Amino acid sequence: MSRYSLFRQIFDVWPVFRQILALKLAWWLQPLNLSSPVPDWPKPILDANVVFPVLPLIARFLEIVGKGVATLVGLVAIAVAVLWLLVPDFCGNLVLSESLSPNGKLKAVVFSRDCGASTDFSTHISLLKAGDRLSNTGGNLFVADSNHGKAPANQHGGPVVTIRWVSDEQLRVERHALARVFKSVPSHRDIEVEYADFN
Repeated sequence: MSRYSLFRQIFDVWPVFRQILALKLAWWLQPLNLSSPVPDWPKPILDANVVFPVLPLIARFLEIVGKGVATLVGLVAIAVAVLWLLVPDFCGNLVLSESLSPNGKLKAVVFSRDCGASTDFSTHISLLKAGDRLSNTGGNLFVADSNHGKAPANQHGGPVVTIRWVSDEQLRVERHALARVFKSVPSHRDIEVEYADFN
C-alpha cells in the first residue's frame, strides 16, 4: 500500500469523524440553554465504502505486530538453545562409593556434586545399570546437603550417606537425621528403596 493510498483513506474517513464530533458538541451544549438554538446537525452516513477501507490497514498492522512478536520469541528461543549448548556445565560429580546388586545387574552410586561457590556441597545417589557410567547430572534416587553444617559432612563437604543392598529388589539408604533432603525416590527400575535416619 502506497503512502498516497494511506493518506487518501484517512482523508476520505475524516468527514465522518468531523460530523460525529459536531454531534457530540451539540449534545454537550444542550444543557446550557444558549439563546441561539443548537443547529440540527445531520446524522453522519457511515458509508461502507468510506469506513471499511480502514479495516485492511488494521489487519495489516496486526499482521506486522504478530510477525514481529513471533520473530522475537524465535530469536530468544534460539539464543537460549545456543547458550545451553555452548556454556559449559559448572557442576561436577565425584564418585564416593559404588555398590553392586547381588545379581550383578545394577549398581548404586554415591557421589558428591559441586555446582560452585554459591551452592552447598551435596551428596547424591543414582541407580544405574552395572555397565553404565555416571553422567554429569544429579542423582536419580537421592539428593541431600548438610543443612549448612548441621549434619556431619564427608571429606568432600556433603552429608554422610551409606547404602546397602538388602536383596536384588531392595536397597537401604541411611542418612543423618539433620541432613536437608531434596529428593528421596521410593522406587526406581523396579527396585524398592528404604530410607532410614541415624544420629
